Formats: sequence, structure tokens, C-alpha cells
Amino acid sequence: MRGLAVLLVALGHVSLVPSGGWIGMSVFFALSGYLITGILLRERAATGTIRIRAFYRRRIARLVPALALLLAVVALTGTASAVSWWSSVAYVKNWQMAIGHTIDPLAHVWSLGIEEQFYLAWPLLLVGLRLRRGLVIVLALAVAVTLLRFQVDADRAYYGTETRGDALLLGSAAAIAVRLGWRAPRWLGWAGLAAVLGLALLPDGSVPWLTWGLALGSLASVALVAGGAPGVRWLAPLGLISYGVYLWHWPIVWALGGIHQPPLVGLATIVAACLVATASFVFLERPASAVLRGRVRLVVRGRQLVVEERLDPVIADRVAV
Repeated sequence: MRGLAVLLVALGHVSLVPSGGWIGMSVFFALSGYLITGILLRERAATGTIRIRAFYRRRIARLVPALALLLAVVALTGTASAVSWWSSVAYVKNWQMAIGHTIDPLAHVWSLGIEEQFYLAWPLLLVGLRLRRGLVIVLALAVAVTLLRFQVDADRAYYGTETRGDALLLGSAAAIAVRLGWRAPRWLGWAGLAAVLGLALLPDGSVPWLTWGLALGSLASVALVAGGAPGVRWLAPLGLISYGVYLWHWPIVWALGGIHQPPLVGLATIVAACLVATASFVFLERPASAVLRGRVRLVVRGRQLVVEERLDPVIADRVAV
């Protein structure tokens, strides 16, 4: 599913799929809310609580190493302003984009800002949330976010945390519903997939996508996520490196002069991003994540430096989101 989302975003950014960018991000948000909420609820059921510090440590381990490399490269090349760079470091890039929309190699980092701002509060709320009441509250918040998007300007509607949180909330609501015993019918996944692909292929500007388009995109995305993303299992290898592909595809597009490139150049851009992402995953993300999550540690035995494995006894590898 992550593979499908990043492919839509990348194809949208090279103008090969007209509306792939925004619908791909909706899939990412819905998937993130669904998976992470599900993991946190399983931990609460197993232990009676949610280990907040461990959650944030996992988020840092998952996101920071690859982003740090990107930020270092951008800093060395001097291709982004200080405001853009520091707002990316602080995970508030979305607000910088909402206030002063600038297109640079870090323009895509806005989505990470929305996610991390959401997850500053969400685990804390889940600790004592009664699931049935919580489901109603989360759905009500998703509706409120959708309505708020009709009331603000275009940049705020697209980049604001409080105006793009509906997909995250709906994905979280689906995870709560599953915990309460709901099982999504298989047809829901197929309907979600058809709706996501249909929205992605719509010509840019053919629908009021900042209002109704994003609302439909959020609903289609959560249907796809809850229904199990049928028919896209072949994209699993791309999903494994999706974070790196997302981080690196846009700087490459930007370096080549923007989104309006010949189709072959666009495809070559995506291939290049996949190669960089694969190297990042193998040589940076996976080993750094293992160390930062405490799964392995470096110890000195005699005169040798040894890697020692240490698995989390509660949730082990189920947190690899």
C-alpha cells in the first residue's frame, strides 16, 4: 500500500498522473493513521498502557536518519533558504508552506510536519480513550476538519495540520473500529482502489480538489486501507523503500527543472530515486533504526566490537511502520 501511495505521488510530481500527488498523500495519511493507531491499541491491550517515550523513540528511529542525510545534502548544496531548512528540521515545514509557499528541494517535507504534529498529541489521547466513545469523537473531528477546509485560503487548506488531518483521523477511526470487532468487507478495498485510481487520473483542476476532492480522497483512501489494498501486493518491494523514494524523488525532480519534463525523463527520475532510496534503506535507515530503537547495540568484548541484538519483549518487530 505504501508502494502504491509513493508511486502515485512520484508519478504526479513528474506530470505522468495528473492528480497523483494529492491523492497519493491522502493514502499515506490514511495508512499512517490506521497502522500506527492499530499498533498503539495492541500495545495498550497487551500492557494496559502506551509507552509514550518508546513510541517517540521509534518515530525518531524511523524518520530522522534518512531525513538528516537529505538535510545535510541540501545544506551543502545551498539550494534552500535558512527558513525552509530550519522549518524542515523542526517538522513545521507545512506551516512555512502555508504562510509563504516556496518551491525548493525541501518543499515535500510539509507532509512529515503534519504527521509528526498529529502524533505529538494522538498517543497521549489514546492512553485513556474509551474506544466506542473515541470512535464517535474521531469521526466528528474528521468532519470538522473537512468543513474547516472550506473556510480558508488554498495554501492553508492544503498545508495546514488542522485542514489535512481528516485522512489521518479516518485511518485512526478505522483502526479503532477494527479493535472493536469490525471487519471490512473485501469489496470495500476494491472500491477504494478504484476510487483512488479514478481520482488520480482526473485532469488537474477538473474537480474542486481542495474541498470536495480532498474529502473524497480521504474517504477513498481509508476504504482502500481498511479493505486491504487488493491487487497491489506486487508493489510491496517499492513499499519497503517508500520513505526514501518520497524523500529523494522531489529533490531530483527539482534539480532537473521542475515537474514539466518529458515522460522518459520523468520515469528516469523515479528510477534514480528508487536507486538512492535502496542504498539509503540498506546502508543507513535499517542499521540506524536498529540501533536507535535499541534492537541492537555495539559492545566491546575483549578487543572486538560486537553487534548485540536486543528485541523489544512486548511488541518486537510489529512496530516497523
